Amino acid sequence: MVKRGELDETDMKILNLLRSDARLSFREISKQIRVSTGTVSERVRQMQERGVIKGFITAIDPDKMGYKVTMMIELSIKHDTSLKDFEKIVEGYEEAACIHYVTGDWDMMVLMRCKDQTHAAELLDNIRTQEAVQALKSHMVMKSCNLCGRCGCDCAWDPPHPD
Repeated sequence: MVKRGELDETDMKILNLLRSDARLSFREISKQIRVSTGTVSERVRQMQERGVIKGFITAIDPDKMGYKVTMMIELSIKHDTSLKDFEKIVEGYEEAACIHYVTGDWDMMVLMRCKDQTHAAELLDNIRTQEAVQALKSHMVMKSCNLCGRCGCDCAWDPPHPD
């Protein structure tokens, strides 16, 4: 039996197959890695219980959903505001896909999805006027190299629902 927090070769094979297609049946996985269906089922259950597998999601292509512009925004937050409180403000923006707390001159970086450059400019103006923002620096993403499944961050982006 594998110790808590450790993954063996079978676990890694299962994870790699599920990362490439979370819709694979346990039966199909068992065929591909040559173990029983029961083994696959038990291993997946154990990895879910241990938090290795956090959930099964549908990866969405923002571009095909009409969100053609990706921005990274570096934010410095005033010292009288907790980062956790400001995180709640950022979570209120439906364009926010991911928040990273960082070291250095900035407190956090936020990945935002926007429909176009006008939408991005309006969003930046709105964020810039938040009372807690001390400084803001934005970066327009020119191209992304998709390593879907490796980072665990942007795949679960929940695009705004059409009105």
